[in-house]
Amino acid sequence: MSITRLSTINMSKCAVIAVACLFGVRDASAGGSENIETILTKAFFIQNITIYCSQFTPKIIENSSGKYGDISRLAYHIRQEVVSELPADQSIFVVRRSADMARAGALQAVRQFYELDRDRERARIVEWCEQSATLEIAEYVEAHDEKHDAFVATIIEAKKRYNITNPK
Repeated sequence: MSITRLSTINMSKCAVIAVACLFGVRDASAGGSENIETILTKAFFIQNITIYCSQFTPKIIENSSGKYGDISRLAYHIRQEVVSELPADQSIFVVRRSADMARAGALQAVRQFYELDRDRERARIVEWCEQSATLEIAEYVEAHDEKHDAFVATIIEAKKRYNITNPK
């Protein structure tokens, strides 16, 4: 993929996909079926970006609220949906791995704005948070709220595949 093509894609989405690929997690946008780690990684990633951006754009947390509350409550809700009915050792593994991938993806997304000039760096981060990140967060929350039944069905299918490939 060319650099110019990469720059036209929302970089935070690229970070999730890159980190997911690094850890061998398939993403639905890559033509495969999502697995439970990818589902939870996305929720944690959105939570990480929201919290990070809230230091520059405080209203982002308020604006990220949906049916389940703010982004932290939504991430908790999704975590509960993903790990319900999994044995404790599997749920701990899934949560830790997803949290690690999300943290790495968020760091990768944010680091693209680092510069020696702190004022310019801050301006770039604020612009990204107010435009790209805010939009992606809102889309994620809205999609979850409006398509919750489909989201739950995706989790159920992902759990079936997880239990087949990771027997108890």
